[in-house]
Amino acid sequence: MVFDFLRKRTEEGIAQVQNIASKAAEGKLGEALLESAQYIQTRQKIDAENLRRLTDGLARSRDRLLSGIAVAVDDTSDSIDSQLEKLEDVLLQADIGSKTTTQILQDLRSYAMREGLKKDDVLPILRQRLIEALTSEQGKNINFQVESADGVKVPTVFFIIGANGMGKTTTIGKLAYRLRNEANMTVLLGACDTFRAAAVEQLNEWAVRASVSIELPLESERGGNPVSVVTRTVQRGLKEGSDVIIIDTSGRLSNNFELIQQLQDMKAAIQKEIPSAPHEILLVVDGSVGRNAVDQAVAWRKYVGVTGLAITKLDGTARGGFVVAVVKDLGIPVKFIGVGEKIEDLRDFQPEIFVDALLGNNEDTAKILEKRAKKMLNIVSESDTEITLTKKSGLSDLKATFDSNNVDDDDDAIDDSSKPKRKARPKPQKLVQKKKKN
Repeated sequence: MVFDFLRKRTEEGIAQVQNIASKAAEGKLGEALLESAQYIQTRQKIDAENLRRLTDGLARSRDRLLSGIAVAVDDTSDSIDSQLEKLEDVLLQADIGSKTTTQILQDLRSYAMREGLKKDDVLPILRQRLIEALTSEQGKNINFQVESADGVKVPTVFFIIGANGMGKTTTIGKLAYRLRNEANMTVLLGACDTFRAAAVEQLNEWAVRASVSIELPLESERGGNPVSVVTRTVQRGLKEGSDVIIIDTSGRLSNNFELIQQLQDMKAAIQKEIPSAPHEILLVVDGSVGRNAVDQAVAWRKYVGVTGLAITKLDGTARGGFVVAVVKDLGIPVKFIGVGEKIEDLRDFQPEIFVDALLGNNEDTAKILEKRAKKMLNIVSESDTEITLTKKSGLSDLKATFDSNNVDDDDDAIDDSSKPKRKARPKPQKLVQKKKKN
């Protein structure tokens, strides 16, 4: 089952088509078209507002990135190498990450060898490579569990981790609301943050707002080890046939050894009840922490495991470049983003929309950049091919010689004539014992 934020939109669109068909049959086509026009207008306003929030939230990142690019590649007499060196500094300082930065610079260098380099050449390549870097096919969707191997229904278990202040409780509430209202799922929350005094009360309030169930810790369990709360929550979810169980956790830094041990114990308690769980381990990070989020993700993944990120507070002073580094360099997909404080403000992560918000592109600009990127990357491809052919034709290129001589492990598949000839060693001389003269 794919958890797609557009599912509800699709259902609404189908309903509009059905409404037009039924009213047309009644001779009320004009009324149906008016209703559809109003529906489209309403949806466009909602989409525009969502994009505005994301665009505004990424303003800080965008201004720093675009101004840096303008200075680095300023169409002056600087050499291409000098401009690309400056551009590399800009991209790395924007937390884009080393892999994506290297790819962008390689593309621009190859293109500049044939066409030169101007300021307007950067954005098409930058946009295209950022979208590609953020498009993670593996694990981008939520894998909902329908049944176990023996045919018994198994809840999908979300294990939510992250440091204090990142927005875990808010994200859990918004996620529960979406599951309940968009997918019509029964959701059970586990208030397993027994460390922070107000955590249980806050999560309980979100459960009420989202109209979902919650398992609370006993008074004797507050401030103690949450494993018993985890066990009770999962057992209740199994007994009641819940579709989804969401486990909250204590929020401390990823270098806190006691917390790591506690999370590992909680994970083991989940697996004792449902061996295949947790099905999703979501790390919640604040969009304003920038590169520090990458460091957090490395640590959490090592000790607990991370299947995806939920990035919060992208409606504020977010430093959005780090998202690229997390996805491309670490291979961890971003699954959700928070763009506001309302309960509806948790969105599926959509790479193209995110990149255009980061770069400040409207729809028309995005189309122009996409078209230009295809043309530029075609030139890059042709340039790379020429360079590769030139290199392989050079007899002095040791790598090319090595490649050509190692086509197959089978000696018969290798042309002996192309192997470098070694000078034959002289055969050892036989010792001839001279006969003594009598």
